[in-house]
Amino acid sequence: MNVNHIFRKIDVPTVLIFGTLAMLASSCSNEDYLGGHVTENGRGTQISIQASITSDLKPSATILPYERIGVSTGYEDNTSLNRAYICNDDGKSFTNETGYPLYVKAATNLFAYYPFQGVEGADPELILSTTDQSNIKDLFVAQSDNIIPGENRDIKLPMIYAYAQILMNIKVPEGESLSEYRLSGLYHEGSINAFSHDITLEKATSDISGPISGNQLVLTLIPQSISKSNGAKIVFLGERRSYDMRLDSLNIKPDTRITADVDLSNGIGTIEFTSGNGQWIDSGIENKVESSDSNS
Repeated sequence: MNVNHIFRKIDVPTVLIFGTLAMLASSCSNEDYLGGHVTENGRGTQISIQASITSDLKPSATILPYERIGVSTGYEDNTSLNRAYICNDDGKSFTNETGYPLYVKAATNLFAYYPFQGVEGADPELILSTTDQSNIKDLFVAQSDNIIPGENRDIKLPMIYAYAQILMNIKVPEGESLSEYRLSGLYHEGSINAFSHDITLEKATSDISGPISGNQLVLTLIPQSISKSNGAKIVFLGERRSYDMRLDSLNIKPDTRITADVDLSNGIGTIEFTSGNGQWIDSGIENKVESSDSNS
């Protein structure tokens, strides 16, 4: 199991409170039921939520009225809660679905995601999967700055795309055409912990593949770091031959696109990532491609 600390973590540990809202509501009064947290004398600061998608990769994505987002908090006493909020008619403000809005009772960060998954009050289990490149379900996430009771009431949550992309512009030898790619050594299955904000990478998928139309390929990937130990490589299948290329020392971040110019015209292949300062050159040994500089 591999954990990527892609999102900035909450500074305190959190655990999930199990149980239904009905059970909680029946055990305490509305005054003490501050967004699901039992407190003394109803102490806490009620917060209002505004959220919008501000993704560079998905600039046209929006949250429509009556759609739901998930919002979670975490506290030093190891209590946390995941809640469903509904988008209002104005398309930017949100109302808690159950009628019990979140109250801040101690310093915390908020984590939000869209679309809402799972059950109100339970772990949302935010699943990431890029095994089927033709059918990737969009997921947007946001994390607030530190929120202090009494100081922060109106919370804005700009959401970014949870995935990343690599765009490959491919140059092939004259008379050659590509039909398929095969990618191995990368993680294509994982999950986001809504309370720690970590990405857990479940296992490295040995091989995914798909068609190539023309000389351009866009791959959508889970954010992760790639090193030589991953053994990551991509194979391009052409009419004349296949082209085997390694991918080393690459840091893939959420809501970012890395552009790669791939030159297969000499029959061996060189690859240059034009953003992130990583330069890949042909090593001349068994068609491997080694990094002369690394992304950070």
